[in-house]
Amino acid sequence: MDTDNGPGTSGAYCPAPLTVLTLNCRGLNIPERRTNILWELKKNRISVALLQETHFRKDAAPKLHNKSYPTNYFCNHPTAWKAGVAILITADLEFQKFDSLLDPQGRFLFLKGTIAGMLYTFATAYVPNKTQAHFLRGTLNKSNCFSEGTLVWARRQLKDLLTKRYLRSLQHSNGFFYAHANKGGEYLVRLLKGNAPRMQFHNLCLSSGTMMTFPDEIVGEFRKYYHSLYNIHVTDGNDDSDAEEARTRDYLQESITRTISPDMAEMLDTLISVEELLDLRVLTIENVCIDKTQFLYTQNLNKTKSLDINYSPVGETIAQLTDMSIVERPDPNGQVTIFTDKTGVVKAARLLLSSVTKVLILADRIVVKQIITSRNKVLTTMEHLEKVSSFQEFVQIFSQFGNEMVEFAHLTGDRQNDLKNEKKKACMAAARAVLEKCTMMLLTASKTCLRHPDCESARINKEGVFQRMRLALEQVIEIVTDSRPNGEAEIAPVSIYTGIREFKSKVEGLRENLYYLSKENVSTLLEVILEHTEDFTDSAYTSHENRERILELCNQAKTELEQLVSAWMQAQNHKTKDVMEDLELAILKTCQCITELKRELHNAATVLAADLLKFHADHMVLKALKIAGVEGNLEAVAEYTCKLSEQKEQLVETCRLLRHVSGTEPLEITCIHAEDTFQVTGPQIVSAAETLALHPTSKIAKENLDVFCEAWESQMSDMSILLREINDVFEGRRGEKRAYLSLPRPG
Repeated sequence: MDTDNGPGTSGAYCPAPLTVLTLNCRGLNIPERRTNILWELKKNRISVALLQETHFRKDAAPKLHNKSYPTNYFCNHPTAWKAGVAILITADLEFQKFDSLLDPQGRFLFLKGTIAGMLYTFATAYVPNKTQAHFLRGTLNKSNCFSEGTLVWARRQLKDLLTKRYLRSLQHSNGFFYAHANKGGEYLVRLLKGNAPRMQFHNLCLSSGTMMTFPDEIVGEFRKYYHSLYNIHVTDGNDDSDAEEARTRDYLQESITRTISPDMAEMLDTLISVEELLDLRVLTIENVCIDKTQFLYTQNLNKTKSLDINYSPVGETIAQLTDMSIVERPDPNGQVTIFTDKTGVVKAARLLLSSVTKVLILADRIVVKQIITSRNKVLTTMEHLEKVSSFQEFVQIFSQFGNEMVEFAHLTGDRQNDLKNEKKKACMAAARAVLEKCTMMLLTASKTCLRHPDCESARINKEGVFQRMRLALEQVIEIVTDSRPNGEAEIAPVSIYTGIREFKSKVEGLRENLYYLSKENVSTLLEVILEHTEDFTDSAYTSHENRERILELCNQAKTELEQLVSAWMQAQNHKTKDVMEDLELAILKTCQCITELKRELHNAATVLAADLLKFHADHMVLKALKIAGVEGNLEAVAEYTCKLSEQKEQLVETCRLLRHVSGTEPLEITCIHAEDTFQVTGPQIVSAAETLALHPTSKIAKENLDVFCEAWESQMSDMSILLREINDVFEGRRGEKRAYLSLPRPG
């Protein structure tokens, strides 16, 4: 908005335009984005900036000011990193505040004050996604009661207040922040923030006991200390160079307590000769490689017979590296070094690398064979456990099974830590979690089946546990061997976030190359994304508002893509400045629309998950099932079984939606694991409850039901953590990775 300060200004003020800019920031918790927005405001000479959606939290709001914009007013959410509005006023403007009105939820901010004797009221608001009409009506009523003088609103009068020049500046700023959001600078900032506690200090205690807390005083003390440490006290006057050198030498002799002799200094300066290198013979490397190879060979003789690997070249290759007859090609300066014959050194180094690589491959194969052997032992013992008919035999075999599971957990834990692929690491963690939880389920389910051998529900319950453990063991072997049974190709799960990421990458790539892909490829990518959004629109648990908004954004994305293709085809034929500007604008609009769609899908999934977890936090259905089972009430068990099945369907559907917006492959794997867990554990709880209802006095049956209910509650708790991590990734707050806690390592 451009407005004149009026004729009533005093002589100290010159009439100048008052420029107002409103901007939806979509989160300013990343330091790089705060720096960029202040730079953009200064570049466009904005007098007053009205910002929405800062995502600041009241008790932990970051700083958003500099010399150009020292006067700032904020309204933040009290407990969460969402909503938030702000008003920034330039240093060139003398603004005297009279009053302000803040929304407790960080939705609006009214600011009243004078500029050059004239009264202004600035208002900025961020409207929620739901009950917008009610919010706007209440906010407008409050602004009418509060405002005095000239009222400047954030969005309602934006098109009327801004000139064409500032509209172009606004488009440029919006495009800039969409293009540079959540890029590589975020990773650097996160690293610097993590190192800050050990690299910074906030106070300094002197030897006299005085405590310094002000930064200027601390810097002054450091400057004073190092100045006195390195300062050479010389007398006034014109001393000759010899006297100056003598004083310097005396000072160094007093300060440096240890020196080296001239002979030693000359020896250190000379190049390493071939004779010296031949004397060393890199014995340490040679011995380590040979000893390691011989150890692996002797310990795993039966496993290495099928491997065509020769173990002797390791030491020979290292010897060849040092025994190169490079003396025959002397250096032009008369000195012979190890690098004189570069061809021989390169050849020997390659042989060394090849031999060491073979040793590492051998070690890796042996570890894989150890895991496979341990898995086979576990499977054999599980077959014996399924066939036992007495408690005494069961106790003996289960003791052996426990020892084998501990060994298998240690081997797979080491393998998981060695994995570099985050997706495989997440799959391994999920499989190990299933095995760890199923071990206790197997114990109680088997005991219940032994206690009640004629009970069909107890048998079904036990078979479900054994089947799930076998699948988890097979999944571990697929990960460590990097193969699937019968040579099947791995079917990668399809999620919306991966499709959006690929689509935006292709669209933004048009800036660099207009011909590297066809319009059919881009259209196909968008069609795949919109097809997967049907999981949200067809879901019975998606709210009507979210469904309408998603459909609206899908139609808008199709329209924006059509305009992009039109500008793209035109740019291929005529590469003029105006055409390229139209293409850039079309790219920004398309990316903005697809980002809004991603945000809406994320909001729909996370809100549904949060509401569902909150609604089932008391676990009333599980408690009612336990009571009905103890009472032997089969009708009540059947009634609560239906409710548990409905709850299971809700959780499975929610996990499926969360997978689409997970943001990373490890979180996507975690969503799939949660979905499978709810899908399997629900029927197992039902069969355990039916067994207890048929035998209400059985302590073993009651213990078995408690174990399965605890597994359900544990998965609900894990889902809460998963939801928080998905929100952190979406907002750019990637927390520390949670280490998988399993059985303790040996030693």
